[in-house]
Amino acid sequence: MKESLKSISGYILEKFQTKFSVSLDFSGSKYKIITNNSSVQNMLLNYFDNFLDYEVEFSEKIHVIHDPEFTTNFSFTDNLPDKGKTKIKEEYYLLSDGICVRKKSTGMLFFFGKGINIAAGDCLNNINQVVNFVNNRHIGRKLDEGCLLFHASAVSSNNRGLAISGFPGKGKSTLALRLLSAGMTFITNDRLMINKIDGSAKMFGVAKYPRINPGTIINNRDLIKLLSEKERNFFLSMKTSDIWSYEKKYDAIIEKYFGYGRFKLEENFNALVILNWNLNYYKKTLVNKIDLSEHPELFESFVKSPGLFYRSEGDSIENKFSYDRYRELLEGYDVFELKGKVDFNWAAEYFNQYLK
Repeated sequence: MKESLKSISGYILEKFQTKFSVSLDFSGSKYKIITNNSSVQNMLLNYFDNFLDYEVEFSEKIHVIHDPEFTTNFSFTDNLPDKGKTKIKEEYYLLSDGICVRKKSTGMLFFFGKGINIAAGDCLNNINQVVNFVNNRHIGRKLDEGCLLFHASAVSSNNRGLAISGFPGKGKSTLALRLLSAGMTFITNDRLMINKIDGSAKMFGVAKYPRINPGTIINNRDLIKLLSEKERNFFLSMKTSDIWSYEKKYDAIIEKYFGYGRFKLEENFNALVILNWNLNYYKKTLVNKIDLSEHPELFESFVKSPGLFYRSEGDSIENKFSYDRYRELLEGYDVFELKGKVDFNWAAEYFNQYLK
């Protein structure tokens, strides 16, 4: 007989005193994080500073247990990586009323199902995984409400929203942040939910700051302060092709580098742009408004499987997130494909004008 998440959570919460809390408001969806560690609380308060809430009511509760020795004796199954990737990052164990996911690199454990949410392990040294778990709870709630999940960044201006997708390495975050420098508001990086509400499409973001490479930083006047003078000189001396492949991540704190009030999690949806340009192409940038029914090969650039951290109720994942549903959702909205030369300045100016 399978172990019960309800009984496991009862044991965990009885063993650990969770007396420190953080209350969050993600555009009307409210979450209360309860932890046994004041340092974890302070780290989460700092990270989610823009989304703190002080009301008593909440939609969902998330327990965060800091214990570097926390473990289980489950016989986990490897979670196969997405298409095009080889590294296995997670393994899982199915419970009678939920699931336990283990991160292979850190040993962090995540239990969830039927309204129970627990992150356990060395949370202090893996706070980014805790942040991701909190955001995954929000993603799951929006998907249950009927949203579709996009692999996209998003920005807005004048109550109009632009989703930015593209194949890996095409510069979604770079273009989104360049548009922030042009005065737009940030909605999300990498994960976006879109739904039709009363006949109009709305998009919903995730409360996570972009983690960006040096190539994005040195070409953005607002982000250059992220680097020390030594780092700036080092990266400016590199070839363009080398810097874009250089793997070092920095957190782009939106309020710090672009100003207060420039990060919100909900906006109208007006258009999707798909970056399909080429760093080695030296002619001009081309933008075309396209019909997705004539370009099935482009769905892969923005359709995102929710993965292990979403437990679908009722309809299967395959049906719930089929290409037909994305096509139906986007019908009547502009879809652009950018090809040719990579030119962030040109693209930022074009879409800045489009949203006015």
